[in-house]
Amino acid sequence: MVRVKQDHTERLYDAVREEPAMTLQDALAVYLYAWMRDKSLDEGHERGVEAAVRIIEQQARKALAAHSQSDEME
Repeated sequence: MVRVKQDHTERLYDAVREEPAMTLQDALAVYLYAWMRDKSLDEGHERGVEAAVRIIEQQARKALAAHSQSDEME
C-alpha cells in the first residue's frame, strides 16, 4: 500500500512539473482524487490539484468558445 501511494505521489509531482502535458482526463482524475480524499492534502498534492483545476478551466473555456463559434456560424 505504501508503494502504491508513493507511486501516485511521484506521478502527481511529475504532473505539476509538466502541467501543460496534463490532459483533461488527468486533471479530472486528480481533482476527483482530491475531493474523495476529503481535501486533506500536503502542499505537493495541493499544487497538483491547483494545476488540475487550471487545466479543467482552460478546457472548459475552449469548449465554450468552440460552442459559441459554432452557434455564430449557424
